[in-house]
Order: sequence, then structure tokens, then C-alpha cells
Amino acid sequence: MFAHNSLTPRDAKLLVRYFDGADDVVSARLTRGFSPHEDHLTSLLCEMLDDNLSALNTLPYPLPKLKEDLAADKRSLRASLQIEARKYPPHIERRLTSSDLGIIVDYRDNFTPRNSFQKGALFQAKKLYNQRNHERYSITDCFDEFDPDQLRRMLDMATDPSLNADPAHPEHSGGDLFHYLFYCPRVEAYDEPSQEELWHHVIPAGNCLLRYWHHHPMWFAEGPLCLAEAHHLHEFASDPSRHFPGLIVSDIGWLESEYFPNGNQPAPPMPRKPKTRARDVYERLWAHTDPLSWFLVYGMLMGRCGSSGRRALALVMGNPDAATQMDFPILPRYVMTVRVEVGTQRG
Repeated sequence: MFAHNSLTPRDAKLLVRYFDGADDVVSARLTRGFSPHEDHLTSLLCEMLDDNLSALNTLPYPLPKLKEDLAADKRSLRASLQIEARKYPPHIERRLTSSDLGIIVDYRDNFTPRNSFQKGALFQAKKLYNQRNHERYSITDCFDEFDPDQLRRMLDMATDPSLNADPAHPEHSGGDLFHYLFYCPRVEAYDEPSQEELWHHVIPAGNCLLRYWHHHPMWFAEGPLCLAEAHHLHEFASDPSRHFPGLIVSDIGWLESEYFPNGNQPAPPMPRKPKTRARDVYERLWAHTDPLSWFLVYGMLMGRCGSSGRRALALVMGNPDAATQMDFPILPRYVMTVRVEVGTQRG
């Protein structure tokens, strides 16, 4: 269900531009001969986006400029980002199944408080590995650290109704709490045939646009910002200088179909399934996967993605008490809070 908020189409584009800048910096680390671990990439992403460290980073569109541009509108919007590294008590740490990143979107509307909401999502990070040890990546390269057992635990927790229920705001209770965050290099890091195919998947044209409209059927029923998303996507498809996304958010539903086609039923003996490839992730773009920037702005800030259940939010915030009754709690190593506020708080 979509949330009701006061973001304008201009606000949304500015926020996407900002997060795309962080995408560029992080994905560049995979294009210069380095082989950083997922933990390093997640730490770098958090550093790039942390409000307190904004003066130290080198984003192409820095946070102070984003704030200045948002404030230029007569109905000014304020945005802030805070990052916390979490440490847990020993009795939790010993049985912790960690998520790499938790993101909270905290939207506050001081003119219409009933439209205020929080959304949370947990992300398991996986980076693309250069399989052939060649100078360039291939679209057939894999996310080597992808673990089907880890996916199974996420799927099991995703069925827990207590993670989705929010009696105060049932319209905001979406159940997609768990996601993957795939770290991929910039497009120039791939070989020429891979670049050609990647752009085919990234540019939302023809059947791809139809698939996206089918996947988000409420665009035209949910108001101006949903139409703004459709228009922004059309602009993206029409712009030869469009941004290439290297940080891709994925739902876990299609991965369940890939790795567990029989659901909870015992699978018949078969050859071990190959690891998820770059092609698998990009060919599902605009349906089951999204650029991180679009996921945060048009997904979580519009209330379409994430969960607002109280227990789910407590997990995303890294609250150890929320995990005490779980056999295999999933808590994040880093917690990013994106706060967006409309208007000035009044007594």
C-alpha cells in the first residue's frame, strides 16, 4: 500500500540524484583492481551517506547541496541521514544471524500528522566476483558468497505475521522486510558484450516498461507522486546520459523460486544450482530488483516497500530485546535512518 506524503516530483528527483552519487562512489571500488569485501563496501556506503561525515566525503552531489536545493522550494523539505554501527550483548552476539544493513525511513508531516510513518527494511549484502580473473567483469560472473541456507532463514522469518502487523497503521504494514543488496561495478568495468546486454536490461523500454507498469498497478490510482515516478522512469529511459546503477536491491521472492521451487517440500535430487549471476539480477530490473536510489525514494518513501510492524522496526533498529525470543535473530551491523520532514514542528 502506498503512503500519503508531500514529496513533490522535484523532491523525489533530487533525492534519487543524491543516492545515485553514493552508488557511483561505492561501485567504483569494484572497477579499479581492488577486491573489497561486502563489509568494506557497506561501511563505505554508510560513510558516504552519514550526515555527520558529509563534509569529509566526495559525493558528486553532496548532502549540503541536496539540503540547499530541497530548501529552495517555498514548501521546504528537510532531509537528514544518520548511521550507527551496532554492537550487541554477548548472549545475543553468540547466536546472531547478522544482516549487513538496516534502513529506517522516518517520514514526518507536520501539517498532516496522520500521514507520518516509519518503514524499515533489512539488507543482506553480496558483491559480484570476477570469475575468470580477467581484467573485466562479465554478465555471467556470480555472487560467490550467496548462501541458500541464509536465504531459507530469511524466508522463514518473512512468514512471521508479528513482523508485519501494525494495528496503528495497517495500511502501511507491507511484508517485504528482507532484501538483498547486490554490489556490482560500474558498466565500464564489464567486457563489451556484457555492457551491451546490461544496457538492454537497464533501459526500461518496450516490454520492460510494460512489466514495470504491471508490477506497480497502483500508479494511476494513488496520486501525483506515483505519476511522477512513471514520468521519471520515462525520462530515465529517454536520456542517453542516464545513470547506470551498480547497487541493486532485490526482493527475495524470485530467489525463493530459483532455489526452492518446491517450497517447503523436500526437493528431488538434482545437480547443485549455480550461484546467482549478474545477468539474473539485471534482467529482473524494474520488476523484482531496483536501483538502491529508486528503492529508497519511490519504494520506501512512498510506503510501497518495507515494513512498519513494531517488531520489524525494532529488528531493523538493532534492538536486542526484539531478538531475545528468536532462535536465530537477524540484526543489522549498520543502521541507516533517513529522516524526511515536511513543515516545522508545532507545539
